[in-house]
Amino acid sequence: MSGTAQVLVIGGTGVLAPAVAELAAQGMVVTVVSRHKGRTSDIADIVWSDVTNVPNFVAALGDRRFDLALVYMPFGDQAAWEAVRARAGRVVQVLTSAYAAPDAPPAPLADQPRLLLGWHPSKRWHTPEEISAAALRLTGHGDADVLGVTRPWDDRPA
Repeated sequence: MSGTAQVLVIGGTGVLAPAVAELAAQGMVVTVVSRHKGRTSDIADIVWSDVTNVPNFVAALGDRRFDLALVYMPFGDQAAWEAVRARAGRVVQVLTSAYAAPDAPPAPLADQPRLLLGWHPSKRWHTPEEISAAALRLTGHGDADVLGVTRPWDDRPA
């Protein structure tokens, strides 16, 4: 994917900020959803919305369509995930380690690629740079990956 591809990034002012910079550097048109009003960007269009308010989130996205979505949405419910799915050709789900728990919920979008965020073997959480790089690897191919380790479950960082 290159050129004028339209990309939606949720988490683009946080853990996926390095991915936003890389996508923009590749010439893609990037739209970032942020719940932090007042943030601006010279490399991406910012849409202010909180994914936990699904009607507002859907209205903020409007009728936009995207070739790709990179989505870190740990607090978004299934309706928010479906709203993204309805607007994007490919949705890379960046899922927290909760999806590796012994009683883990299913992935929000079973038919879309997912990156499961484990923890670094040295028992630390991954950096935005590490998370972004792993998510970007799934943008063109692959359907699942795990960043780090997820077992033993009791070894996850505090």
